[in-house]
Amino acid sequence: MAKRILQIVVAATRPLTLDEMDIALAIQPNHKAIEDLEPYRLYSAETTVKDICGLFVKVIDSKIYLIHQTAKEFLTKRSTTAQPATERPAWKQSLCPVESNLTLAKSCIYYLLFTVFETRPLAPHRQWEIDGFAKKHVFLDYAANNWAAHALEAGMWEEEELSTTALEVFKSGSGRLLTWFLVYQKAVDRRYFDFTIINSLAVASCIGHEKAVKLLIQKGEDINRGRSLYCNALNVAALRENRIVVKLLLNRGAIVYLYGSEFRNLLEVNGYLSRPMSEAITNS
Repeated sequence: MAKRILQIVVAATRPLTLDEMDIALAIQPNHKAIEDLEPYRLYSAETTVKDICGLFVKVIDSKIYLIHQTAKEFLTKRSTTAQPATERPAWKQSLCPVESNLTLAKSCIYYLLFTVFETRPLAPHRQWEIDGFAKKHVFLDYAANNWAAHALEAGMWEEEELSTTALEVFKSGSGRLLTWFLVYQKAVDRRYFDFTIINSLAVASCIGHEKAVKLLIQKGEDINRGRSLYCNALNVAALRENRIVVKLLLNRGAIVYLYGSEFRNLLEVNGYLSRPMSEAITNS
């Protein structure tokens, strides 16, 4: 329990609340609703965290922090300088960053796969409800905004079983994709998506994970799905200035969609843009 708590605290991108930690610790792959966690929840998350990890953590305003930055340096394994286990104190360099990120990535993904996010998702035309919805579902804000980063740091895309699980939250047309991406979009304040036709490749291109993009293409996702300026994977990758994803999509046959027209490659775009402006406007 101590190792799992410390893995989560060390890997977290922001301090988790006690309620978020309670969920992250309790959740299992087979859980489909918050009610399923009840037998595994802590009687008192604060007491448990303090009793088990008191030397390393502190709780302030119901949020869990490391006692000091040096605690993270002490706990985290550095492969180039790590000593053999027999030559170091029990907890020194005991936490592998990959394993810590994997622990938190799994908690986030299992949470986003809850049935409620599929059957009663956020509505794209009611974005003012996002804050209230996230407050009601305690771990949603953290999971939506950080699962992909943890999955990347954990190397989940390199393992077939792990990547298959991660890809479930990318499913095109699903309520859970819509829900977590609405929360993510609000947090990063990017507003150029048409959420009525959102698709997995466009989302993966938006967050900039080329390995996820490649896997989605391998799984048969339509690379040119979303024929509009702001939900086409190639356009989104270009807007995010992610050159790696742009190159990957172009090499896999992505059609360039620009000014209401489609082009097979960038040479056609250059030819189109080199015409007199009056002609370009007329023909578009």
